Amino acid sequence: MRKAILPILTVGLVLMLAGAGSLAYFSDSEETSGRFEAGTLVLEYNFYGWSNWEGHEIDDPFELEDVKPGDSGCFTYELKLSGNPAYICAEIELVESDDNIRDSMEFKIEWSGQETDWFTWDDDNQVMCKQFGEMQPGEDNVEICWRIPTDVGNEIQGQSLDLEIRFKAEQVRHREDMIFGIAHAPAENSALYKIYPTLGETELIVEDLPDPEYRNALAYDLNWNRLYFSRGDYWGTDNPELRYYDFATGEIEEVMDEDDEVHNLVGPVYAAAILDGDYMYIPEETNNLRKVTFDTDGDVEGDTILVEDVIDPPTDEVLAMGDIEFYTCDDTWLIGSTTEFYFIYNLDNDEYEELTAERQYQLAFGPDGTLWANHHTETAFYMVEDPLDLTNDDFEEKIDYNDPDYNAGVGGEGYYDLAGWWPCQKE
Repeated sequence: MRKAILPILTVGLVLMLAGAGSLAYFSDSEETSGRFEAGTLVLEYNFYGWSNWEGHEIDDPFELEDVKPGDSGCFTYELKLSGNPAYICAEIELVESDDNIRDSMEFKIEWSGQETDWFTWDDDNQVMCKQFGEMQPGEDNVEICWRIPTDVGNEIQGQSLDLEIRFKAEQVRHREDMIFGIAHAPAENSALYKIYPTLGETELIVEDLPDPEYRNALAYDLNWNRLYFSRGDYWGTDNPELRYYDFATGEIEEVMDEDDEVHNLVGPVYAAAILDGDYMYIPEETNNLRKVTFDTDGDVEGDTILVEDVIDPPTDEVLAMGDIEFYTCDDTWLIGSTTEFYFIYNLDNDEYEELTAERQYQLAFGPDGTLWANHHTETAFYMVEDPLDLTNDDFEEKIDYNDPDYNAGVGGEGYYDLAGWWPCQKE
Protein backbone atom coordinates (compact mmCIF):
# COMPACT_ATOMS: atom_id res chain seq x y z
CA MET A 1 0.00 0.00 0.00
CA ARG A 2 2.76 2.50 0.77
CA LYS A 3 4.35 2.16 -2.68
CA ALA A 4 1.09 3.12 -4.36
CA ILE A 5 0.59 6.31 -2.31
CA LEU A 6 4.08 7.89 -2.74
CA PRO A 7 3.81 8.74 -6.47
CA ILE A 8 0.57 10.55 -5.85
CA LEU A 9 2.09 12.73 -3.14
CA THR A 10 4.99 13.64 -5.40
CA VAL A 11 2.68 14.88 -8.14
CA GLY A 12 0.77 17.03 -5.67
CA LEU A 13 3.97 18.69 -4.53
CA VAL A 14 4.95 19.60 -8.08
CA LEU A 15 1.58 21.16 -8.73
CA MET A 16 1.80 23.26 -5.58
CA LEU A 17 5.20 24.70 -6.57
CA ALA A 18 3.94 25.63 -10.00
CA GLY A 19 1.07 27.58 -8.45
CA ALA A 20 3.43 29.52 -6.17
CA GLY A 21 5.48 30.71 -9.18
CA SER A 22 2.51 32.60 -10.72
CA LEU A 23 2.18 35.19 -7.90
CA ALA A 24 2.89 38.99 -8.83
CA TYR A 25 4.04 42.13 -6.95
CA PHE A 26 1.88 45.30 -6.73
CA SER A 27 2.31 47.49 -9.82
CA ASP A 28 0.82 50.55 -11.50
CA SER A 29 1.52 52.69 -14.59
CA GLU A 30 0.68 56.06 -16.11
CA GLU A 31 1.12 57.24 -19.68
CA THR A 32 1.73 60.67 -21.20
CA SER A 33 2.71 62.08 -24.56
CA GLY A 34 4.41 65.17 -26.00
CA ARG A 35 4.29 67.26 -29.11
CA PHE A 36 6.36 70.08 -30.56
CA GLU A 37 4.51 72.72 -32.53
CA ALA A 38 6.35 75.61 -34.14
CA GLY A 39 5.13 79.09 -33.38
CA THR A 40 4.02 81.52 -36.04
CA LEU A 41 4.95 85.00 -37.09
CA VAL A 42 2.70 86.47 -39.76
CA LEU A 43 2.70 90.07 -40.96
CA GLU A 44 -0.17 91.31 -43.13
CA TYR A 45 -1.53 94.73 -44.03
CA ASN A 46 -4.54 96.69 -45.24
CA PHE A 47 -4.04 99.73 -47.46
CA TYR A 48 -5.66 103.16 -47.39
CA GLY A 49 -4.54 106.14 -49.46
CA TRP A 50 -5.45 109.81 -49.68
CA SER A 51 -4.23 112.96 -51.36
CA ASN A 52 -5.00 116.67 -51.06
CA TRP A 53 -6.77 116.85 -54.41
CA GLU A 54 -10.04 115.28 -55.53
CA GLY A 55 -10.77 112.90 -58.33
CA HIS A 56 -8.10 110.30 -57.60
CA GLU A 57 -8.87 106.86 -56.25
CA ILE A 58 -5.74 105.36 -54.74
CA ASP A 59 -5.38 101.60 -54.86
CA ASP A 60 -2.65 99.16 -53.84
CA PRO A 61 -0.30 99.07 -55.63
CA PHE A 62 -0.81 102.79 -56.14
CA GLU A 63 -0.26 104.66 -59.40
CA LEU A 64 -0.68 108.41 -59.17
CA GLU A 65 -0.90 110.39 -62.40
CA ASP A 66 -0.92 114.11 -63.13
CA VAL A 67 0.84 115.07 -59.87
CA LYS A 68 1.79 118.75 -59.67
CA PRO A 69 3.71 121.13 -57.38
CA GLY A 70 1.74 121.62 -54.17
CA ASP A 71 0.28 118.08 -54.20
CA SER A 72 0.75 115.87 -51.15
CA GLY A 73 -0.72 112.77 -49.56
CA CYS A 74 -0.15 109.70 -47.40
CA PHE A 75 -0.43 105.97 -47.82
CA THR A 76 -1.60 104.22 -44.66
CA TYR A 77 -0.65 100.59 -44.15
CA GLU A 78 -2.52 98.92 -41.30
CA LEU A 79 -0.06 96.26 -40.18
CA LYS A 80 -1.49 93.10 -38.63
CA LEU A 81 0.97 90.98 -36.65
CA SER A 82 -0.09 87.57 -35.38
CA GLY A 83 1.68 84.78 -33.56
CA ASN A 84 4.66 86.33 -31.80
CA PRO A 85 6.25 89.72 -31.06
CA ALA A 86 8.55 91.00 -33.81
CA TYR A 87 10.93 93.81 -34.66
CA ILE A 88 9.22 95.88 -37.35
CA CYS A 89 10.73 98.15 -39.95
CA ALA A 90 9.64 99.87 -43.15
CA GLU A 91 11.76 100.40 -46.24
CA ILE A 92 11.18 102.52 -49.32
CA GLU A 93 13.44 101.80 -52.28
CA LEU A 94 13.74 104.16 -55.21
CA VAL A 95 13.72 101.70 -58.10
CA GLU A 96 13.85 104.08 -61.04
CA SER A 97 13.31 107.79 -61.58
CA ASP A 98 14.03 110.85 -63.66
CA ASP A 99 16.54 113.20 -62.09
CA ASN A 100 14.41 116.30 -61.50
CA ILE A 101 11.41 114.62 -59.91
CA ARG A 102 13.74 112.48 -57.79
CA ASP A 103 15.42 115.61 -56.45
CA SER A 104 12.08 117.38 -55.87
CA MET A 105 9.67 114.89 -54.28
CA GLU A 106 9.91 114.56 -50.51
CA PHE A 107 8.88 111.62 -48.32
CA LYS A 108 8.66 110.63 -44.67
CA ILE A 109 7.63 107.56 -42.65
CA GLU A 110 5.49 107.68 -39.47
CA TRP A 111 4.57 104.99 -36.93
CA SER A 112 3.18 105.25 -33.37
CA GLY A 113 4.53 108.72 -32.72
CA GLN A 114 7.88 108.03 -34.42
CA GLU A 115 8.70 109.65 -37.72
CA THR A 116 11.56 110.44 -40.03
CA ASP A 117 12.39 113.89 -41.32
CA TRP A 118 11.28 114.72 -44.86
CA PHE A 119 13.84 113.20 -47.20
CA THR A 120 14.73 112.92 -50.88
CA TRP A 121 16.92 110.42 -52.72
CA ASP A 122 20.39 110.89 -54.13
CA ASP A 123 20.30 108.07 -56.66
CA ASP A 124 18.29 105.13 -57.95
CA ASN A 125 18.28 101.89 -55.89
CA GLN A 126 18.77 103.87 -52.71
CA VAL A 127 16.81 102.60 -49.70
CA MET A 128 15.27 104.64 -46.90
CA CYS A 129 14.86 102.47 -43.83
CA LYS A 130 12.96 103.18 -40.62
CA GLN A 131 13.19 100.78 -37.69
CA PHE A 132 10.26 100.97 -35.31
CA GLY A 133 11.35 98.56 -32.61
CA GLU A 134 9.26 95.79 -31.07
CA MET A 135 5.59 95.26 -31.97
CA GLN A 136 3.26 92.97 -30.04
CA PRO A 137 0.69 90.84 -31.92
CA GLY A 138 -2.15 93.11 -32.95
CA GLU A 139 -2.65 96.02 -35.31
CA ASP A 140 -0.88 99.33 -35.87
CA ASN A 141 -0.62 101.85 -38.70
CA VAL A 142 2.39 102.98 -40.71
CA GLU A 143 2.03 106.07 -42.86
CA ILE A 144 4.25 106.92 -45.80
CA CYS A 145 3.68 110.55 -46.72
CA TRP A 146 4.82 112.48 -49.78
CA ARG A 147 4.74 116.01 -51.10
CA ILE A 148 5.93 118.14 -54.02
CA PRO A 149 6.94 121.61 -52.77
CA THR A 150 5.29 124.59 -54.44
CA ASP A 151 8.66 126.05 -55.49
CA VAL A 152 9.18 123.16 -57.94
CA GLY A 153 8.72 124.28 -61.53
CA ASN A 154 8.48 122.97 -65.07
CA GLU A 155 11.56 120.81 -64.70
CA ILE A 156 9.48 117.82 -63.47
CA GLN A 157 6.88 117.88 -66.25
CA GLY A 158 6.38 114.46 -67.83
CA GLN A 159 8.79 112.77 -65.40
CA SER A 160 8.11 109.71 -63.23
CA LEU A 161 9.35 107.98 -60.08
CA ASP A 162 8.92 104.30 -59.16
CA LEU A 163 9.07 102.98 -55.60
CA GLU A 164 9.06 99.65 -53.83
CA ILE A 165 7.72 99.61 -50.27
CA ARG A 166 8.56 96.74 -47.92
CA PHE A 167 7.65 95.92 -44.33
CA LYS A 168 9.68 93.38 -42.41
CA ALA A 169 9.03 91.49 -39.19
CA GLU A 170 11.89 89.70 -37.43
CA GLN A 171 11.50 87.27 -34.51
CA VAL A 172 12.30 88.84 -31.12
CA ARG A 173 13.01 85.83 -28.91
CA HIS A 174 16.69 84.75 -28.84
CA ARG A 175 17.66 87.76 -30.96
CA GLU A 176 17.29 90.53 -28.39
CA ASP A 177 20.99 91.29 -28.14
CA MET A 178 22.80 89.04 -30.61
CA ILE A 179 25.95 90.61 -32.05
CA PHE A 180 29.06 89.25 -33.75
CA GLY A 181 32.68 89.30 -32.60
CA ILE A 182 36.15 88.31 -33.74
CA ALA A 183 38.73 87.22 -31.16
CA HIS A 184 42.22 85.75 -30.98
CA ALA A 185 41.03 82.64 -29.16
CA PRO A 186 40.52 79.81 -28.37
CA ALA A 187 43.03 78.60 -30.95
CA GLU A 188 46.18 80.35 -32.10
CA ASN A 189 44.29 81.70 -35.09
CA SER A 190 41.41 84.16 -34.87
CA ALA A 191 37.82 82.98 -34.53
CA LEU A 192 34.31 84.33 -35.25
CA TYR A 193 31.53 84.28 -32.67
CA LYS A 194 27.90 85.05 -32.09
CA ILE A 195 27.67 86.90 -28.76
CA TYR A 196 24.69 87.31 -26.43
CA PRO A 197 25.85 89.95 -23.90
CA THR A 198 22.68 89.92 -21.79
CA LEU A 199 22.53 86.13 -21.57
CA GLY A 200 26.28 85.81 -21.06
CA GLU A 201 26.65 83.26 -23.84
CA THR A 202 28.67 82.82 -27.01
CA GLU A 203 28.33 80.55 -30.03
CA LEU A 204 31.38 79.69 -32.11
CA ILE A 205 30.93 80.32 -35.84
CA VAL A 206 34.43 79.57 -37.17
CA GLU A 207 37.14 78.29 -34.84
CA ASP A 208 40.19 78.92 -37.01
CA LEU A 209 40.22 81.66 -39.63
CA PRO A 210 42.74 80.98 -42.41
CA ASP A 211 44.85 84.03 -41.50
CA PRO A 212 45.09 85.21 -37.85
CA GLU A 213 46.11 88.68 -39.05
CA TYR A 214 42.60 89.26 -40.41
CA ARG A 215 40.73 90.21 -37.24
CA ASN A 216 39.46 93.76 -37.77
CA ALA A 217 36.97 95.77 -39.86
CA LEU A 218 34.12 93.42 -38.92
CA ALA A 219 30.69 94.26 -40.40
CA TYR A 220 27.55 92.17 -40.97
CA ASP A 221 25.53 92.56 -44.17
CA LEU A 222 21.96 91.28 -43.89
CA ASN A 223 21.52 91.72 -47.64
CA TRP A 224 24.01 88.99 -48.59
CA ASN A 225 24.11 87.28 -45.16
CA ARG A 226 27.84 87.90 -44.98
CA LEU A 227 30.15 88.78 -42.10
CA TYR A 228 32.96 90.91 -43.59
CA PHE A 229 36.39 91.37 -42.03
CA SER A 230 39.88 92.61 -42.93
CA ARG A 231 43.04 93.66 -41.05
CA GLY A 232 44.76 96.69 -39.53
CA ASP A 233 48.24 98.12 -40.02
CA TYR A 234 50.02 96.43 -37.09
CA TRP A 235 50.87 93.72 -39.62
CA GLY A 236 52.36 96.23 -42.03
CA THR A 237 49.63 95.75 -44.62
CA ASP A 238 48.98 98.64 -46.99
CA ASN A 239 45.98 97.31 -48.91
CA PRO A 240 44.43 94.25 -47.25
CA GLU A 241 41.84 92.06 -48.91
CA LEU A 242 38.18 92.28 -47.95
CA ARG A 243 36.99 88.84 -46.89
CA TYR A 244 33.75 87.44 -45.52
CA TYR A 245 32.11 84.47 -43.88
CA ASP A 246 29.15 83.25 -45.94
CA PHE A 247 26.41 82.02 -43.59
CA ALA A 248 24.68 80.26 -46.50
CA THR A 249 27.66 78.05 -47.37
CA GLY A 250 29.71 78.12 -44.17
CA GLU A 251 32.80 79.13 -46.16
CA ILE A 252 35.36 81.95 -45.91
CA GLU A 253 35.52 83.82 -49.21
CA GLU A 254 37.40 86.74 -50.75
CA VAL A 255 35.34 89.64 -52.08
CA MET A 256 35.77 89.95 -55.85
CA ASP A 257 35.36 92.96 -58.11
CA GLU A 258 33.54 93.09 -61.44
CA ASP A 259 36.74 92.03 -63.26
CA ASP A 260 36.85 88.85 -61.15
CA GLU A 261 39.87 90.14 -59.23
CA VAL A 262 40.21 90.06 -55.43
CA HIS A 263 39.21 93.45 -54.04
CA ASN A 264 41.73 95.22 -51.83
CA LEU A 265 40.71 97.99 -49.47
CA VAL A 266 42.39 101.40 -49.67
CA GLY A 267 44.71 101.13 -46.69
CA PRO A 268 44.68 99.07 -43.46
CA VAL A 269 41.34 99.16 -41.67
CA TYR A 270 40.21 98.85 -38.06
CA ALA A 271 36.78 100.45 -38.26
CA ALA A 272 33.92 99.35 -40.53
CA ALA A 273 30.13 99.02 -40.55
CA ILE A 274 27.23 98.39 -42.95
CA LEU A 275 24.88 101.18 -44.03
CA ASP A 276 22.00 100.49 -46.45
CA GLY A 277 23.76 97.42 -47.83
CA ASP A 278 27.09 99.22 -48.42
CA TYR A 279 30.35 98.37 -46.63
CA MET A 280 31.60 101.59 -44.99
CA TYR A 281 35.12 101.93 -43.63
CA ILE A 282 37.75 104.48 -42.59
CA PRO A 283 41.30 103.58 -43.71
CA GLU A 284 43.91 104.26 -41.06
CA GLU A 285 45.79 107.58 -41.43
CA THR A 286 43.24 109.00 -43.89
CA ASN A 287 40.14 109.93 -41.82
CA ASN A 288 38.09 109.49 -45.02
CA LEU A 289 34.81 107.58 -44.83
CA ARG A 290 34.73 105.24 -47.82
CA LYS A 291 31.80 103.31 -49.30
CA VAL A 292 32.03 99.93 -51.01
CA THR A 293 28.99 99.18 -53.17
CA PHE A 294 28.02 95.81 -54.61
CA ASP A 295 26.38 94.72 -57.85
CA THR A 296 23.56 92.20 -58.17
CA ASP A 297 26.07 89.32 -57.98
CA GLY A 298 27.56 90.54 -54.71
CA ASP A 299 30.81 91.68 -56.36
CA VAL A 300 32.35 95.08 -55.67
CA GLU A 301 30.92 97.73 -57.95
CA GLY A 302 32.77 100.71 -56.48
CA ASP A 303 35.05 101.81 -53.63
CA THR A 304 34.81 105.58 -53.30
CA ILE A 305 35.19 108.37 -50.74
CA LEU A 306 31.82 109.33 -49.27
CA VAL A 307 33.10 111.97 -46.80
CA GLU A 308 36.59 113.47 -46.70
CA ASP A 309 38.17 114.09 -43.29
CA VAL A 310 35.16 112.92 -41.31
CA ILE A 311 37.25 113.38 -38.13
CA ASP A 312 37.88 117.10 -37.60
CA PRO A 313 40.67 118.06 -37.33
CA PRO A 314 42.25 115.06 -39.12
CA THR A 315 44.39 112.94 -36.79
CA ASP A 316 46.65 110.04 -37.73
CA GLU A 317 46.10 106.52 -36.41
CA VAL A 318 43.23 107.42 -34.09
CA LEU A 319 41.13 104.43 -35.11
CA ALA A 320 43.71 101.79 -34.12
CA MET A 321 41.67 99.31 -32.07
CA GLY A 322 38.67 101.65 -32.40
CA ASP A 323 35.44 101.15 -34.28
CA ILE A 324 32.49 102.82 -36.03
CA GLU A 325 28.74 102.20 -36.14
CA PHE A 326 25.75 103.89 -37.78
CA TYR A 327 22.74 105.14 -35.84
CA THR A 328 19.76 105.60 -38.17
CA CYS A 329 16.74 106.10 -35.92
CA ASP A 330 16.35 109.71 -37.05
CA ASP A 331 19.12 111.25 -39.13
CA THR A 332 22.05 109.08 -40.20
CA TRP A 333 24.78 109.38 -37.57
CA LEU A 334 28.26 107.89 -37.70
CA ILE A 335 29.47 106.97 -34.19
CA GLY A 336 33.20 106.45 -33.74
CA SER A 337 35.51 105.23 -30.99
CA THR A 338 39.18 106.24 -31.33
CA THR A 339 42.36 105.91 -29.27
CA GLU A 340 41.70 109.38 -27.83
CA PHE A 341 37.99 110.24 -27.94
CA TYR A 342 34.49 109.37 -29.13
CA PHE A 343 32.93 111.31 -31.96
CA ILE A 344 29.60 111.54 -33.76
CA TYR A 345 29.09 112.80 -37.30
CA ASN A 346 25.77 113.55 -38.97
CA LEU A 347 25.86 112.45 -42.61
CA ASP A 348 22.76 114.49 -43.39
CA ASN A 349 23.94 117.94 -42.24
CA ASP A 350 27.73 117.55 -41.78
CA GLU A 351 27.52 118.12 -38.01
CA TYR A 352 30.55 116.85 -36.06
CA GLU A 353 31.13 116.58 -32.31
CA GLU A 354 33.70 114.99 -30.02
CA LEU A 355 32.34 113.43 -26.82
CA THR A 356 33.94 112.89 -23.43
CA ALA A 357 33.62 109.16 -22.91
CA GLU A 358 35.75 106.07 -22.57
CA ARG A 359 37.69 105.39 -25.75
CA GLN A 360 39.11 102.59 -27.87
CA TYR A 361 36.04 100.38 -27.57
CA GLN A 362 34.51 98.07 -30.13
CA LEU A 363 30.90 98.96 -30.94
CA ALA A 364 27.86 97.03 -32.17
CA PHE A 365 24.13 97.64 -32.23
CA GLY A 366 21.92 94.74 -31.22
CA PRO A 367 18.73 94.12 -33.19
CA ASP A 368 16.67 95.86 -30.50
CA GLY A 369 18.67 99.08 -31.02
CA THR A 370 20.94 98.72 -27.95
CA LEU A 371 24.54 99.86 -28.53
CA TRP A 372 27.07 97.50 -26.95
CA ALA A 373 30.72 98.33 -26.25
CA ASN A 374 33.66 96.10 -25.34
CA HIS A 375 37.42 96.61 -25.00
CA HIS A 376 39.63 93.85 -26.32
CA THR A 377 41.59 93.65 -23.03
CA GLU A 378 38.63 93.92 -20.65
CA THR A 379 36.20 91.39 -19.26
CA ALA A 380 32.96 93.36 -19.38
CA PHE A 381 30.36 94.49 -21.88
CA TYR A 382 28.85 97.93 -21.60
CA MET A 383 25.40 99.04 -22.68
CA VAL A 384 25.43 102.61 -24.00
CA GLU A 385 22.47 104.58 -22.69
CA ASP A 386 22.47 107.37 -25.30
CA PRO A 387 24.64 106.85 -28.42
CA LEU A 388 24.41 110.54 -29.38
CA ASP A 389 25.33 111.96 -25.98
CA LEU A 390 28.09 109.77 -24.65
CA THR A 391 29.73 110.45 -21.30
CA ASN A 392 31.39 108.07 -18.89
CA ASP A 393 28.18 108.03 -16.84
CA ASP A 394 26.28 106.65 -19.83
CA PHE A 395 28.06 103.29 -19.66
CA GLU A 396 26.34 100.61 -17.64
CA GLU A 397 28.73 97.79 -16.86
CA LYS A 398 27.27 94.37 -17.46
CA ILE A 399 28.15 91.19 -15.59
CA ASP A 400 31.88 90.48 -15.64
CA TYR A 401 32.43 87.39 -17.75
CA ASN A 402 35.16 86.15 -15.43
CA ASP A 403 32.20 85.18 -13.25
CA PRO A 404 31.79 81.40 -13.70
CA ASP A 405 28.08 81.91 -14.32
CA TYR A 406 28.73 84.38 -17.15
CA ASN A 407 30.56 83.45 -20.32
CA ALA A 408 30.29 86.11 -23.02
CA GLY A 409 34.03 86.54 -23.45
CA VAL A 410 36.81 84.41 -24.87
CA GLY A 411 39.83 83.32 -22.85
CA GLY A 412 39.24 85.97 -20.20
CA GLU A 413 39.58 88.78 -22.74
CA GLY A 414 37.36 90.78 -25.03
CA TYR A 415 37.06 91.03 -28.81
CA TYR A 416 39.23 92.67 -31.43
CA ASP A 417 36.13 93.83 -33.25
CA LEU A 418 32.35 93.68 -32.97
CA ALA A 419 29.59 93.90 -35.56
CA GLY A 420 25.86 94.28 -35.14
CA TRP A 421 22.77 94.01 -37.26
CA TRP A 422 19.48 95.85 -37.32
CA PRO A 423 16.37 94.29 -38.89
CA CYS A 424 16.08 97.42 -41.01
CA GLN A 425 19.31 96.85 -42.89
CA LYS A 426 18.69 96.55 -46.62
CA GLU A 427 17.47 93.09 -47.58
